Amino acid sequence: MKAEELFEKRILDLANQSFCQGRYTFSNFLDLYEQSMFSSLKSQIRGIPWQCFGGYESAERMMVRFGSLDQLGYEQEYPISLLKITPESVKFAEKLSHRDYLGAMMHLGIERNLIGDILVMDQEAYVFIKDTIGPFLMQEWQKVRHTLIRVSEVPLMEFHYKPSFLDVTGFCPSFRADVLVGFLCKLSRKESSDLIKAQKVFVNGCLIENNSRTLKEGDVLSIRGYGKAVLSEVKGQSKKGRYHICMKKYV
Repeated sequence: MKAEELFEKRILDLANQSFCQGRYTFSNFLDLYEQSMFSSLKSQIRGIPWQCFGGYESAERMMVRFGSLDQLGYEQEYPISLLKITPESVKFAEKLSHRDYLGAMMHLGIERNLIGDILVMDQEAYVFIKDTIGPFLMQEWQKVRHTLIRVSEVPLMEFHYKPSFLDVTGFCPSFRADVLVGFLCKLSRKESSDLIKAQKVFVNGCLIENNSRTLKEGDVLSIRGYGKAVLSEVKGQSKKGRYHICMKKYV
């Protein structure tokens, strides 16, 4: 059975368990591609309430929860924990990236779908995880690359995150997906089209497979390996018909 078929079966099983057993069920963390596959299944789970959440408002990787207060008569929180990672010694700490933190956890045998977003802030990081692996990581996770670390749990209610943006401004001929991917990532039209064909481009969390898909102000463009940005403003149009735009890239 293909991976996509296994994923769909697992999601439908969770939905049916919630409905038939009268309890909440939760997926592991879904990436954008899996969230897009989940969207295609919504017609098959009509009547079964669901909601997505990744630990904070603008999370990219999210869990699906089946069930609701109205349906079940009680509330249950998502099985998500938040870990704060800080260096033992700031003076000797390396500059660590998202890839470094992720690699260190997977080196400990943690599966990717148990890890949500990783937010790197200067010399510390916040990692959203499935709560069952929290005790293990707090006991066993001791370093990232060559940097010794401290791992502590932070209550989700106490976490407040405001994303930072880099303004990317310039002119482009249209609002087609391949054009804006090229604009944001400084790629040729062919390279942008190749990313779309490789299923690495998403608009508002949904996979796009058509180069000519157009975006509008407020749409979020996500490109695997390159990051994501909001088409925040169309400032005007030049005499040659090119659009002056601003995209806010998440940093």
